[in-house]
Amino acid sequence: MRWLFLLSIALTAAPTHALVLVKDGAAQADIRAGADAAGAAAVLQEYLEKISGARLEIRTEEAGAKKPAILVGEAAVKAGLRFPGPTPSREAYAILTKGNRLLMAGESPAATEFAVYHFLETLGCRWFMPGETGEVTPSLKTIDVAPLDIREKPGFDSRRIWGSGFSERSGWCRQNRTGGLAMDTRHNWNELVPEASYWADHPEYFSLIGGERKVRQLCTSNPEVIKAATQTVLARFRANPALTTISLSPNDGGGFCQCENCRKLDVAGYLEPSNGATCLSDRLQVFYNAVAREVRREFPDRILNYYAYGDYTLPPKRETRIEPNLMVWIAPIRSCRLHGMGASNCPSRQELARYIEDWSKIAPHIGYRTYNFNLAESITPYSKVSIYKQEIPFLKAHKCSALNFETFGSWAIEGPHTYLSARLAWDAGANVDAIMAEFYDRLFGKAAPHVRYYWERVDRAFVEAATHAGSFYCLPRIWTPEMLRACTKDLEAAEKSAEGDIIRKRVRVFRRGLENARMYMDIHNASLEGDWVRAKDVYDRFLAHAREMVADGILNPYGVTYLERFVAPGVLAGYARCTDGCSIVARLPDEWQFRYDAEDRGESEKWFSPDAPSDGWRTVRTYTSTIEEQGIEEQMTFMWYSTRVNVDKAGAGLVLWFSDVDGRSKVWVNGKPAGEGAPGNFDIDLKGLLKPGPNSITVRVDHSRISDLALGGILGPAFIYSRSQPQQQP
Repeated sequence: MRWLFLLSIALTAAPTHALVLVKDGAAQADIRAGADAAGAAAVLQEYLEKISGARLEIRTEEAGAKKPAILVGEAAVKAGLRFPGPTPSREAYAILTKGNRLLMAGESPAATEFAVYHFLETLGCRWFMPGETGEVTPSLKTIDVAPLDIREKPGFDSRRIWGSGFSERSGWCRQNRTGGLAMDTRHNWNELVPEASYWADHPEYFSLIGGERKVRQLCTSNPEVIKAATQTVLARFRANPALTTISLSPNDGGGFCQCENCRKLDVAGYLEPSNGATCLSDRLQVFYNAVAREVRREFPDRILNYYAYGDYTLPPKRETRIEPNLMVWIAPIRSCRLHGMGASNCPSRQELARYIEDWSKIAPHIGYRTYNFNLAESITPYSKVSIYKQEIPFLKAHKCSALNFETFGSWAIEGPHTYLSARLAWDAGANVDAIMAEFYDRLFGKAAPHVRYYWERVDRAFVEAATHAGSFYCLPRIWTPEMLRACTKDLEAAEKSAEGDIIRKRVRVFRRGLENARMYMDIHNASLEGDWVRAKDVYDRFLAHAREMVADGILNPYGVTYLERFVAPGVLAGYARCTDGCSIVARLPDEWQFRYDAEDRGESEKWFSPDAPSDGWRTVRTYTSTIEEQGIEEQMTFMWYSTRVNVDKAGAGLVLWFSDVDGRSKVWVNGKPAGEGAPGNFDIDLKGLLKPGPNSITVRVDHSRISDLALGGILGPAFIYSRSQPQQQP
């Protein structure tokens, strides 16, 4: 890190005498700070007392030239301290020893507080995780400061680490110098051209979809829409002189205008690779540029933000001149979340690296919007250390000046890389290996090697994973039996090596996180076997375990929410189908015959017939492997599956149940229509359709829309079960 380098110069090149602040537990200096630095001075006083037991008095005036003093904020500036800058975020700071004075201050109160925390780091303080568990404070009866001359400024002007239940204004964020410019990047068309103000009189301002105007997105080719959006932006800047940024981003989701004028602005044949849809970046860039030009006339220094996201991820192909007051935020929600930028084993991350390189050639400002958690799976341990080691320097080298990490603060399962994200956001060139070595050594002492083995094992499993699937569907490739055994041995060894209660408590945080992975895989394996009683028993214990972790502040509440939202439906439905008078009769095979139907001709050609030709079909696994893991390229179209299952007898009350299908489905049994199912788990009543012996079952899944990465089709096992009282289908 830069400050370590500067400190080494100071120690070797400066005079050898030290400034003594505390000697043998007694204060030798006081703190001088005015109102501008009252908060920073209080932090300094608190931690110096925590370190040494001595409480340095805070004064507003000099106590005398002979007594050592720490001058904080404006007092330090008046004494001659200068810091680098000016910086856009006003966060540059400096720390300097000058005679018997220690000076520290920054461009703003926040920067002055950063200077205080940086000085405390030179004494050995660290804030790896929030609270006592993650704080490391040395015990020093004497505090003497070698000559210092430190000058710092942030590597990124905006460094937002935030999320549900995780405040960007928390002590941990300040201690690790996150923050910077507040950038408005919301999906914002609802506010730029509000429905309440315009819909009644001007429906033509909104999307034309299927021949009807709908309040979904805006008709951005309409000059009046551009004028209305511009007026909104100007009115807000005029009303709030302190406001520096506003978002121009579309509403989240689809529903973009299909009118002729809007579609003419798209580039024919320019398609988003994630789903084959027409890229909308050119039509949107026309809108952004038009608004930005007008705003710049009155407010040339304000920034207008917009996302490169969803169906407008690619850089524009024709509209390559971008106004200088625009900032594009690349939000790679459709790129693989398991691998690093440009990874050789990950085509989508290679594409992302190319997008960023292309955006950097035309965009005046770039921001990056990413996640410190595994998006639709935030329950099991996850590591992005290797990803950030490569990714953040890459972004810095390609004109990126702002980082936005949505973060859950689930320290038991995401601790190391969450800390690393803050450190690299300040200095993209920092030594990652040194940062992580310090994380393990300072937190875990003699247990450090074993904890490090554990997290490096987790990190490596993601980096090397031969899957790119989103949500929970990658986990069986990560948390193999061998992986669970090795990780358990790592943390058991760490617990045995731990010296002291606080270190054992820290190890226990990660052991509880690992238990999440074990219980999830127990549920997964029981579900594949059709043992829903065991699956529900583990789920109930898992839910209680997760709630305890949330109460202890080491797992975000979404850890519970995602269990209830994504895991519970299948488990509880399976349990209901093998209890209370119901029982499993047969399990359908893992391997089915499969084919895509891009032209939607399967029904007219009767692919559901037991006698349908076998040409064009291939064998695939369903619930033990996703399509992409089997090397089959994803297509956003209809997916057909066909299999056979034997039943001993076909009486009343038999039901076909699919535990997990990604997409709306149609089902045929022995060539006859059997019913339809919504995405997720659903029943098909088999009354009058099944016969003793072999039966043909065919499923058509609509995979025309993305639900999550590299998914689609049948993802969970299917069963035939019996019930004593046939239930009405929803």
